Amino acid sequence: MDHTQAIEIVNVDRDKVAQHIELCNKGEHICDLNGWRLEIASSIQAFTFGPHTLLRPGEMLRVYLDREYEFSFNAANAFNRRGDRVLLFDRQGELRCQFAYGRSAHNLVDISYIHSDSLGGRDFSDEYVELFNMSDCRVDISGWQIRAVKGDAQFIFPEGAQLAPQAPARVYSNYIDPQTGGYSFSSPRALWRTSNESCQLLDDAGREVSRYSF
Repeated sequence: MDHTQAIEIVNVDRDKVAQHIELCNKGEHICDLNGWRLEIASSIQAFTFGPHTLLRPGEMLRVYLDREYEFSFNAANAFNRRGDRVLLFDRQGELRCQFAYGRSAHNLVDISYIHSDSLGGRDFSDEYVELFNMSDCRVDISGWQIRAVKGDAQFIFPEGAQLAPQAPARVYSNYIDPQTGGYSFSSPRALWRTSNESCQLLDDAGREVSRYSF
């Protein structure tokens, strides 16, 4: 069994002070990262792990952009604030995982369904908007918004919100479901009309990513 599949890019922190990429070993075995390579898609910047770089089960590892840390790109350039993609390759050059944010994730995420016809009584708790990540990338949706075009429904995803590869997430009107992300408008009233309505998904800069009309 190839246990290196357990390595994932779990965060790209674009904070101005200490920008970094975070990896995690989600498997049950120690992974040797010697010869593995991180690339930032919008630039020529790359970082290759050296000998004896071991990542134990459950451990996190950070690779910084500047030159003040053990693992560093030694680069003066910052992450592209508009959007970018980070890629992790193994020592054979095979792409293992990706992480996308901003406009680089626009074609990866869609509003897949809106359940507007509530069956849950007067609290409308079972209404929801469902997003789907159609890609093999982990997608950062921090600060992204779901907004009704005609109504006043608006939900902003919190810092650190992500969509796993090939996975859905739901934002309920008035219900918390940990199995689908745990997101809720926390609204005591109905938010979605049963017809003649549209919903937008906007990124953290207010650019439209997807629209669903019903």
